[in-house]
Amino acid sequence: SYVRELEFYDQALVALKEDASVDAIRVRSSALGRKGQVLQRRGDALDVVFDSLKESLRLARQINDRSLMVSRLGMLGAAYRELGRGDFAAAIKCYTEAIAVSEATEEKWDLAGVIGGLAKTHEKARNLKSALELYLKAFEFTKTTDLFGMFDRLGTLGHVHKSLGRYDEAAGYYTRALELANKVNNKKAEAENLDELGSLYRTRALDERERSSKPTLLAKALECHQAAVAIQETLQGDPSGMANRYQELGRTLLSLGDLKGAQSY
Repeated sequence: SYVRELEFYDQALVALKEDASVDAIRVRSSALGRKGQVLQRRGDALDVVFDSLKESLRLARQINDRSLMVSRLGMLGAAYRELGRGDFAAAIKCYTEAIAVSEATEEKWDLAGVIGGLAKTHEKARNLKSALELYLKAFEFTKTTDLFGMFDRLGTLGHVHKSLGRYDEAAGYYTRALELANKVNNKKAEAENLDELGSLYRTRALDERERSSKPTLLAKALECHQAAVAIQETLQGDPSGMANRYQELGRTLLSLGDLKGAQSY
């Protein structure tokens, strides 16, 4: 629970408050960053969330821990992007600094992740062409062994191509993500990418000028959503995922004119 997590971080912060060693400051920075993320998920006041994240970054700067700085700048950038009305300028500043810090290290700490974060900020600000360029760059730096990163990059590339109306390219990225999910037997990712493909086919059908192709596209969408629901129903402990699968299936049924079927979801 949130309360238990926050108690754990607060206990660590109190215990290390007077310890000026580098290791203790590093742990405090980590705890404050994690605490800020928990507060963000719980929906606490913005000033409380930002106070925790900014202090985490300040401590990382104090000990010049570059990997920690990259991580904390990424956290702060995400908070600026997602909270309130979205301060995209502040988010871009955080991610730009995170990229510079990462590129200055031999290890290139989480370079793909922070470039992806900057891309997501541009996408949310509707700077789609800039977002696409950055997503492609993030994909270049993503190791194929990083499965979470690969799923994220392929999914975001699919989404931004879809937003740009480049449906064939979008389908290609979602299909690659689906193939990867099958290969590593990741059922959650399989359901999510089937859902994305279904949504893509539905969007394309509604945008299609030639009415003759609309039924075929909607049939493909329905097939994808039904398969996604079937897989999701075998998974446990993901109610939000199940809700998303049902919602997308309902939307496609509605597009097909099946009001009764849509209402059942």
